[in-house]
Amino acid sequence: MSCSNCVISPTPALTAACISATMDSMSSVAAVVGLMSIFNGLGRIGWASFSDFLGRANTYTLFFIVQIAAFYFLPSITSILLFQIVLYLILTMYGGGFATLPAYIGDLFGTKELGAIHGYVLTAWAIAGVFGPQMVAHLYQSTGSYETVLRIFSGIFALALAVSILMTIYMIVARNRMTAVTIFAFDGLDFIRKQTNLLTNDGKSAINTKLDRENPGYAQLMRKCSYSGEALLFGRDYETYYAPLTDEQGELKGAIFVGNQK
Repeated sequence: MSCSNCVISPTPALTAACISATMDSMSSVAAVVGLMSIFNGLGRIGWASFSDFLGRANTYTLFFIVQIAAFYFLPSITSILLFQIVLYLILTMYGGGFATLPAYIGDLFGTKELGAIHGYVLTAWAIAGVFGPQMVAHLYQSTGSYETVLRIFSGIFALALAVSILMTIYMIVARNRMTAVTIFAFDGLDFIRKQTNLLTNDGKSAINTKLDRENPGYAQLMRKCSYSGEALLFGRDYETYYAPLTDEQGELKGAIFVGNQK
């Protein structure tokens, strides 16, 4: 947040410092600054839409990779056109990061916690908006060069990239360590699988198949009792739980299975 904010406040001075040798007047600098909000807005629409296809985690990873290079090379650019392209690309990602953030939080923590977590993040964003430019000013006064400042922030982006990759790995592992739930209907002497939350091919192919009568849970369900144990499902170890489903008269109507991957 601070990294992206840091390029907004000092943009007039940064623009003049980086390409002053080829600028005719400060009106050109003003024109560059004037277009910033447009690309910020375009980024919010464009990157948020693109993230629906690429995935939020992958979108943020792309942001960090591009901005590592952009912040590193921006101060050494002398071409007006190339400088504006890189600057506006950074601004689109600043806007895109803001617009994509709520959906990314939902992917990580679920929609139940979205409001509270998003509030905390917006508070951090506001703090970054205050301290980011101040950090730039302090570093510039210490080093006397925007080149050093932006390359420090490029290094911070590299750290953010590492965190983003770790979060992506965490999401993959969390999805693989899932809870399986299956609803059975009781028909004659068999329990028939009717619904499951497993959307994989293995889960879909199990629909309308019977619970094996040799399964230790079968005998307990027939007695209208629950059963817990362990089983190998789709090549993975699960802690399993079976419970009978009865009507108001106590007649056996089905069963529910819950399996937690170990």
